[in-house]
Amino acid sequence: MRRLAIVGSLAVSVSLIVVCGIGHRVTFLDSGPTPDEFATYATFLSRLSADGTGDVAIAQTTAKLVDNKAESWIPPQLQPYPPDKQAPALEFIEFCGSVCGHDFMHKNLRSWQLKPSSETQFPFTVIPANLESSSSVKRIVKVSRTGFDLWHRRAAFSYSFDCSTGGTPGQPAILCVQIGDVLLKKANGKWQVVRYSAMLL
Repeated sequence: MRRLAIVGSLAVSVSLIVVCGIGHRVTFLDSGPTPDEFATYATFLSRLSADGTGDVAIAQTTAKLVDNKAESWIPPQLQPYPPDKQAPALEFIEFCGSVCGHDFMHKNLRSWQLKPSSETQFPFTVIPANLESSSSVKRIVKVSRTGFDLWHRRAAFSYSFDCSTGGTPGQPAILCVQIGDVLLKKANGKWQVVRYSAMLL
């Protein structure tokens, strides 16, 4: 009887490990931006617009991770890891867990095209890269891919946009870029922005 109990416990443990492993692996099987990702973008853009940014659109090409290098004079062997070796941001890990952080890192090793399908409800204009500079839309927001936790209840991504203002008589033009990270959670089937950071460069 005791032997059967031990075997049963081991079977349950192995099953849990396999399920977790499959879940972790499925997270990294990627065919491109999903409707759930577009939902996180729409939620954030709505919040950004409501917070006073004005009319916004989204850039068609996503941002990607870049080498986290310091100064160019530092020998390569002493420089920080390239993107595929970097660890997820601690803020992402603390908010949505390790799977979420690594999902974010994995997806953003390259750029992707944002092309919402006809079934995807996305209420913002998607601006092709070759039209970004000539667009009449006030702010074009560039986003990274979204990292999700295993159950798609928490999510995180990064964003940036040109927040420069044109000059007027007596008022000089201001050049700036706003960058930050967005943390979201799903409640009652809808994404909500928990918080987002905003750094001006």
